[in-house]
Amino acid sequence: MDSWDSEFYDSKSDVQFKLGLKTIDLLNVRDGEKILDIGCGTGRLTLELAKRAPNGLIIGIDSNLNMITKANENLKRSGLNNVEFIQENLLQYNPTIQFDAIFSNSALHWIQQTRQLYQKIFALLSPGGRLAAQMATKGSLNQFVPYFLAPLQPLNLSHHFRNWTYPAKLISPKTLHRILTSIGFQNIEIWVEDQKLKFKTPEDLLDFLKTASLVPILSQIPPEKRESYLNYLLNEFKVKKEGNLCATMKRLFLKLKK
Repeated sequence: MDSWDSEFYDSKSDVQFKLGLKTIDLLNVRDGEKILDIGCGTGRLTLELAKRAPNGLIIGIDSNLNMITKANENLKRSGLNNVEFIQENLLQYNPTIQFDAIFSNSALHWIQQTRQLYQKIFALLSPGGRLAAQMATKGSLNQFVPYFLAPLQPLNLSHHFRNWTYPAKLISPKTLHRILTSIGFQNIEIWVEDQKLKFKTPEDLLDFLKTASLVPILSQIPPEKRESYLNYLLNEFKVKKEGNLCATMKRLFLKLKK
């Protein structure tokens, strides 16, 4: 996906940030720990982890170079010295250390190889190490799928989506629990929460969707046609404003030990 805008995400991702703070609380960070943040984005939550473990080592990884560049800018302004950001695909990440804890917020559902993903996390954790993560699950933002598809035919964009599927891996709690158990994780806790959101304007709603949900779709559309697509969506939201300024995100929370 090539349409992640790090500056835009950094300024508009308050929903994700608040969910991330809740997930950090689940991790019960201890000072001095080595902690990995998977899919760190622009690093706002990585820096929050670092504040809770000032004598520890916090590493944030993300496959997107623009995100890592912005994360390093945020790090420089923070004055923290216990953080490192690395551009890397998790499945190719081979550090020389194991981690006491791993954190991930709104990121793991973008990795398609579910079993390999959690096998990698198992290998990266030290014995007794902990994982706390939050991600999208089945049914999240389903109400917007018809709107996402509506502009494709009128704007002659359908041919860009032949043989294409949305790249998020939305796994059920039952299936995930079975995979995690087979790998060897312990004390597995999985639950789903509905996060209800209300936006003041159609523009606010569109900005929220642009931070993540629309990124894979925009990545399929030629750059010169993306603005037309977004304007079409915005007009649709304005026409049906009353019912569309509310959204329900289904989020899967995960807590476990190695």
